Amino acid sequence: MDTSELIKHLAADVKPMKHGPTLFARIAGWGVSMVLFGAVTVLIMGTRADIHSVLYTPRFAIESLSILIAGIMAGVLALLLSSPGRRTRRYTVTAFIASGLWLISIVTAFVLQGSTESLLLGMKIGGIVCSQKVIGLAILPALVLTALLRMGSVVAGRLAGALLLVAAGLFGMFALQFGCGSDNTAHLMLYHLLPVAALGILGWHLGTLLCGFESKLKRKKKEILSNR
Repeated sequence: MDTSELIKHLAADVKPMKHGPTLFARIAGWGVSMVLFGAVTVLIMGTRADIHSVLYTPRFAIESLSILIAGIMAGVLALLLSSPGRRTRRYTVTAFIASGLWLISIVTAFVLQGSTESLLLGMKIGGIVCSQKVIGLAILPALVLTALLRMGSVVAGRLAGALLLVAAGLFGMFALQFGCGSDNTAHLMLYHLLPVAALGILGWHLGTLLCGFESKLKRKKKEILSNR
């Protein structure tokens, strides 16, 4: 079956389009829900014992804001993929800049910490618990963003799925900035960042299922081909 014939079959039983929320409304919904959820999470989870001494330090401010901005931009990019034709360059650049600032801060702290013993100690203290918290805190943002994505027409499901779970994971990582008392770079890389990377890989493989639209097209195509 050639492309033109497949298009005719796909268009044969097209249903009237339902007008859902606009892209801007969905992006706003994502931002507002994350702010509210973040505030509630910090209140329920509590804050680290030294929060008052680290809150206004340059490192804490840079890393926290970088994670927050990168997470918001990842979510925005995922939502833009649900509206074909939208330009994503400025948001991509912003996400990369934010990620770069976080990485620079971590590398600087790594150099200043210096001793191998300090790094090894950071890898042992409370690590698995922090990873579990990052993933647990990512669940609700992932559900919210999945619902918002499925209101659009995602045609790059794998990429959108990866961005979706990375955005959710970065939110969990951001919330944990206020709850985890370790500033050890090895701890942050291994037990805070690595779970976010794992979520991104999972999102890539589950993207078409999470986003809905692309998987429906594939199922329809398979059905048409099987009925020939």
